[in-house]
Amino acid sequence: MTMVFTWLAFLGGALMVRDDGHLRAGVLDEYVAKNPRLQKPYQIMLDLLMLFFEVVFFRSSLVLMHIGTLKRSAQLQWPQTLWYFPVLVAAVLMLLYTGTSLVQNIFGREAKTAS
Repeated sequence: MTMVFTWLAFLGGALMVRDDGHLRAGVLDEYVAKNPRLQKPYQIMLDLLMLFFEVVFFRSSLVLMHIGTLKRSAQLQWPQTLWYFPVLVAAVLMLLYTGTSLVQNIFGREAKTAS
């Protein structure tokens, strides 16, 4: 049950990043919504901040995976990497989603409107 919860929680977090559903500062979003020329730089800044967090998250997931190779579950003697693997998968997906969003915001489409 713990493993299923871990998969759901971390993959759900990755999907939130994909759908741009992460937490934002409401006051700043409202200000940017009133100034359309700030929307693109604001979205790029948010993507860069998310990217920084995700790089730290990815590095931490690699550390967890390494620790998991040294430990086994008490009853089944399964390697603990099975519990830490969804963290790594979510970190990679978040990096991909945010990287794609950043490239699109810099070189492609208009920034998403703040909501």
